Amino acid sequence: MSVTKQTYGHHVQRIVLSSQRPFEAVISALNTELNKDNASPSISRVLARAKTRAELEQGVRALTEGKRDFVLFAAGSHSKWMNTYYAGERMFPQTVVFTIGNPLLAKDVLRHDMAAGLDLPPKLLVQETESGGTMILYNLPSSFLPAGDGQPNSEMKVALEDLDRKFEMLARKVLSDEGKL
Repeated sequence: MSVTKQTYGHHVQRIVLSSQRPFEAVISALNTELNKDNASPSISRVLARAKTRAELEQGVRALTEGKRDFVLFAAGSHSKWMNTYYAGERMFPQTVVFTIGNPLLAKDVLRHDMAAGLDLPPKLLVQETESGGTMILYNLPSSFLPAGDGQPNSEMKVALEDLDRKFEMLARKVLSDEGKL
């Protein structure tokens, strides 16, 4: 049996939004926006246990509480383990990576290209700046999807542009005073 290899190149656009809002305030606002206390372990259960479309929709809507576009899949601090590893040789700024998503949004992309699952759910990186503010970095979803050399069809393009808009709205909200709790 032979193995073939194909390589596809594509250009990813990285978005960087920043403000002087303190890191901890941004993290707190993001955790609230993503329903962290209720969503992280639950989204995996919803996806694993649902047997029907109605169960999937009901489970995801319960986690978004009808007011959120995204829920938390996972979060991890790169700065904590890097500071531990380098043990004082160098201090890294507080940095947390969030894997966020919404299966009810992702379905509109995945139904056209299952390979898009390499990049869904997407990530946000939140990092403290030297000036005491915060920046949020993410790869623009429409720039890394679809996978391979294909072009999105019109339905997929609309879904990706909607995802772009929702990502930016979330980042702007938690970086601004709108995200106050």
